[in-house]
Amino acid sequence: LRVKTITLFFHSSYWHSGWFNEPPITVRNRSYNTIVLAVTILGCSCIFLSDSFTIPVHCRNKRINGGSNSGSIGLLSFQSDSNSGDIAKSKSTHQRMKRVCVRIESDLDECLRGFSTPQHLVDKIEQVKKIQNQYGNANLYKREWVDAKGSKNNPEKISTAGADITSTTKAVQSFTVLQFNTLAEGLSSGPTVCAPFERQEQEQENEIFNSKNDESKNDEKRKCIFGGFSIPNPEISLDFKLRRWRIIEVLLGGGSSDSFDLIAMEEVDRFYGFFEPVLKILGYNGLFLPKPCSPGIKFGWYSDGCALFWKKDTFELIHEIREEFEVGTQVYIIATLRHKMTGRLVMVAVTHLKAQNHSAQERIRTCQANQLIKCVHEAANRDSSEFSMRSTDIPIVLMGDFNSDPNGEDKSCVRNILSSEHIDLSSAYDLENNDIFTTWKTRGDTTFRRTIDYIFHNSNESKGFRCTHVLSIPEGDKMEATKLPGLQYPSDHISIGAQFEIEKIV
Repeated sequence: LRVKTITLFFHSSYWHSGWFNEPPITVRNRSYNTIVLAVTILGCSCIFLSDSFTIPVHCRNKRINGGSNSGSIGLLSFQSDSNSGDIAKSKSTHQRMKRVCVRIESDLDECLRGFSTPQHLVDKIEQVKKIQNQYGNANLYKREWVDAKGSKNNPEKISTAGADITSTTKAVQSFTVLQFNTLAEGLSSGPTVCAPFERQEQEQENEIFNSKNDESKNDEKRKCIFGGFSIPNPEISLDFKLRRWRIIEVLLGGGSSDSFDLIAMEEVDRFYGFFEPVLKILGYNGLFLPKPCSPGIKFGWYSDGCALFWKKDTFELIHEIREEFEVGTQVYIIATLRHKMTGRLVMVAVTHLKAQNHSAQERIRTCQANQLIKCVHEAANRDSSEFSMRSTDIPIVLMGDFNSDPNGEDKSCVRNILSSEHIDLSSAYDLENNDIFTTWKTRGDTTFRRTIDYIFHNSNESKGFRCTHVLSIPEGDKMEATKLPGLQYPSDHISIGAQFEIEKIV
């Protein structure tokens, strides 16, 4: 009799999934008062919902082990309804519980059967490119490392995206980071693709749909078909069975054998089934946190969320925090890593803030950004106390899709981050450079060209931590006519990257 048990428990400010025999999970002295147990017995999945249990707090900041699960429960879905009162008017644990619907793919994707080496992945990428090349040029846009101040790099030092960068002295080492909103499968699939779950009940869907204005209704209809993108051959460019391999090609730095040391990803809805096992083959460990109510759910897809990967040869995990924002349904991950070559701690955060380019949403994003900065600051203070060091000496890298432009009268999110009283942060990219963009797409008759993805850091010469290079942004006249996504790029966001030098502190 084969029995596998998974526990999923959620809280208005945090929830996590892991095997039942994992050590107790505790985050910032908060307990959890809802547990979902899903048991697979002889291939039959049963889900038990209960709100009568409480997970006791055993210790603070306990490390949560990442990595692939040793088994699978197949398709998993759970949800919680709460009528506990006005969330905005109460901060009590019970009243802040909100509706949660999470769907997670836990089975290894069939496409990975027999894959065990990086060469298997590279060969698969080439097969996919051969298919897409029948419809047009399917080569990724050329990217170069350029000086963080804007000038091109020394080609003898850095040649391709993700290439190893040799430091001039043993005391100084380098690492590279990549920030990438991958475009969720559930937000870009075609009408003929079979979703793993049924769509919402039509009555509920109509109720939601009828509450929108005409403009929102049209947007909703368009997004049901290939994400609403106005591009040629969407059935090829946006076919996730093909597109996921092009995403891996981006993570590999263009299909080479070189890769990034840290990878932050958003809109990841195939973490356990695809991205985690693929990146494990490439030498990474990772963390994932799905949104409590992902927009792809209503279309029958898995929950998307944020993921953070680090190369095992370069970093090791010390502490981690995975939480939901107090305002909105977005999430963030904060990880304290140890850089193995220098022994220094590096704090890395990834997030995906509230979408939609309106003032009301900007206020939500600003609140979310303030909470994230405060949490990073508190985590740095915790680590500095534990390791007997100054918190200002801990390198910090904050990456994500912030859904906010850097400039504008009503744009307060990025401005608040760069002027925070808690952490002195800078942008890796020159935000005054009008040639910079991170998304350029057309939905219907509307084209968007914006900078909304960022890599923030607290580099400082006196701290022995500095940002030296960034990945160049493709030139608009050398891109496909419809820009993003397309045959030459698998997402509606362009990835951005940075290289940092870090010194060993004696």
